[in-house]
Amino acid sequence: MLETIVTGSGPDEDIDVRLKRVGSLRAVYLNRLRDPETSLGWATRAYLLAPSVPEVVAGLEESAEAAGAYADLVALFRDRVDNDTIPDTERLDLQRRIATIAGERLGES
Repeated sequence: MLETIVTGSGPDEDIDVRLKRVGSLRAVYLNRLRDPETSLGWATRAYLLAPSVPEVVAGLEESAEAAGAYADLVALFRDRVDNDTIPDTERLDLQRRIATIAGERLGES
């Protein structure tokens, strides 16, 4: 129901509007409904729409951490790194993020 209300409003052609709606859903599921898995689903949708937007990446990381879905997060980042069209700076940032996640996971085991 909530998804229908939020995703059904406004023009879908505008990426900024779509990102705002999907980001709102992500936040509601994470912070209000305490459903990190569904929040991660919405964060993933936003990331697939705009993977180089810092706020989108931060939301994805926040939702993945809450859901304990580090493997999913790393897989998304690796898929993006493998894309030949991304700038080298973004590729390096994603590789750094992957290494940081791996280091943190190793530290907990």
